[in-house]
Amino acid sequence: MKRRGQVHGIVTVAVGSAGPDRVPRQITHRGAGPHRVEVDASVSTTVRLVEYFCVEAHDQPGTAARILSHLVDRGINLIVLHGFQRGASAQLDLVPSDPVAFTRVAADATWQVDGPKKALYVEGEDRIGALIDHFTALADAGINLLAADAIAARAGRFGAILWLRESDVHRAARILGIEN
Repeated sequence: MKRRGQVHGIVTVAVGSAGPDRVPRQITHRGAGPHRVEVDASVSTTVRLVEYFCVEAHDQPGTAARILSHLVDRGINLIVLHGFQRGASAQLDLVPSDPVAFTRVAADATWQVDGPKKALYVEGEDRIGALIDHFTALADAGINLLAADAIAARAGRFGAILWLRESDVHRAARILGIEN
């Protein structure tokens, strides 16, 4: 990732490989501060439409561990786990790799589950500005993210979950290149 000059409010995104076909395009960046960033779009990134479930739980030590142990014991793999306090209780937002199996396990456990709901999962090679194209494309289409969680992992990979209003999910998916 190279810094090229200091310009207020402009992000330069390079499209193509590092050869003569590298064509920069400028996108107005809505963030604060002077910067110019070059992002190599040839780096592999995948966007998927995923189903997630909200599980209401007691806000007590060990509750999430018990829920996760229950899922592990039944062979349920999670792509994303997002947990937070919500009033006097807690909420776990879970993206299982097999939503049908998760639904059966949750029903057998008599958990209070809301879903399935839809979100967008992004994964790829980690780099500076890895999500800027995604955020900018959604913003330019007038789509507001409810929330976003991203994390870098070893071996230069990252993953992110984009939480959207139900009415925006399919349009956002099309904008980011997913055919519904």
